[in-house]
Amino acid sequence: MGLSISGDNSKYGVKAVLKQRYKRVFRECETLSDVRRLAGVEDRSGCVAVLDGNVMMMQVPQAVRNLEGYVSVVFNAISTGMAAANLVVVVFDEPDIITDAKGAEQAARDRKRKGGSGPVSGEYPDDDDYGIEELLAVEDMHPLMRHRPARMRAFDEVMRRVLERCASKLKNWEREGHSGAVLIDGVDPRGVWRPRSGEDDSVRAPTLVGTDEAMVHLLDHPEIGIGEGDLKLQYFSRVIREKVAQGHPLFEGVKLHLTVTIDTDSIAIEMLDAAKRQHEPCKGAQMRGVMCMRERGGKRSRDCDEESEGQRKGYYTVFDIEKLHELIQRDMWVVCKQPPTAYGRRLAITFLVSGWILSGCDFCQVKGL
Repeated sequence: MGLSISGDNSKYGVKAVLKQRYKRVFRECETLSDVRRLAGVEDRSGCVAVLDGNVMMMQVPQAVRNLEGYVSVVFNAISTGMAAANLVVVVFDEPDIITDAKGAEQAARDRKRKGGSGPVSGEYPDDDDYGIEELLAVEDMHPLMRHRPARMRAFDEVMRRVLERCASKLKNWEREGHSGAVLIDGVDPRGVWRPRSGEDDSVRAPTLVGTDEAMVHLLDHPEIGIGEGDLKLQYFSRVIREKVAQGHPLFEGVKLHLTVTIDTDSIAIEMLDAAKRQHEPCKGAQMRGVMCMRERGGKRSRDCDEESEGQRKGYYTVFDIEKLHELIQRDMWVVCKQPPTAYGRRLAITFLVSGWILSGCDFCQVKGL
């Protein structure tokens, strides 16, 4: 959806308004491990984390230019999740099954992007028909990673190599008595080695892959096509909650779920899902949910580190999903004499999110709101 703000209106954005109104719910933490400890979960075995891979890939610093540089940056980002959680799931968009509206929005965004989105002719692959030699010859990956007709093969190769590194790291941990798993959803495990155009099996086949086959089998969703990574974040949150409630042995002792992204539309998605959970509750063990929104560096906060001073490179704005949902509901129903039903609370959140959408998102905006 992409909730939008512009110019001097940033202080009226959804996240900014919620942070101002519900200050006691929002915190700032340096690492995901800090978030886990702040939530009262000391051991990583009690935590799972779902990360937005699209954000991770597109926020690689400009100074990092070649394939191995991309692999290292993305691997390091996932490693922060591995340090915090026993299970890390990284999700990606699947361009072939996104909605028409999303496709049109992406095309419009590409046209507006300064300098265009395509590579300079002859210097980078212009479409999906290239192999490892061409990819290794690219001196600056950034234009290629912005160019939608060609970038998915490069995405796949980056993540294929990242997964190999994750598997190696987990094997080392296992020898030291630690467990863990990393899953990646929405990539073709063949990477750049997928057959080229015109050859057999050249069509890209994104799927769920990972270091733990039992976990992959449990969480795979071949019958449910999800094109947008934002919706995958919510999907995995819901499925993992169900497994925890059912007491599935692979999720024994899990108490905390971290959703890691930068997109404010995930706030709306999580509020809708929180209202749905109250209306249609799962019986059994419950899992706490915390949203972690990656921010650029700035003045250090004391929420997670009492001794920290000076500047930092980056941090997370975090909030407890259920607590924020409850405070919003309280304010919406404060004038009512009768307590609302669970269905009424769900409708109220739906109307609130509809207002956020009409006030400005990637697909619509009503002037004056």
